[in-house]
Amino acid sequence: MTKQYIAHDDTHIHGLGQTPAGAEADALLNCRDLTGLKTAPCTEALALQVQNEGGAITWDEIDGTACTEAEHALDQAAPALFEVAKMVLDTSAASKKLTAPQIQVALAMLEGAALDAIAKAEGKQT
Repeated sequence: MTKQYIAHDDTHIHGLGQTPAGAEADALLNCRDLTGLKTAPCTEALALQVQNEGGAITWDEIDGTACTEAEHALDQAAPALFEVAKMVLDTSAASKKLTAPQIQVALAMLEGAALDAIAKAEGKQT
């Protein structure tokens, strides 16, 4: 996995590179003036989207890293999905349908599935 950076303004991604300076150099190929451009690390999925579709796309951010809209949506939904699953499992345990070890295994499986989904959203295979 190679870390990628974008050079962007508030509306477009103008450059992509393996370093902030590399992203700015790439941006110079696309625009004459770097005034107002910022650099940020980005996910592999966003780098791939920029390579395939260009920089006139929408993107978001997770913890200071630029990402695709899909990655951001998954990041936002994952905690709620986890809580719903935990509530269902807790309810099942309360009704004596699942034992505590079974719940722990189920939660570990759910966590693994969530991590697989995130990796898939980033274009990785697990």
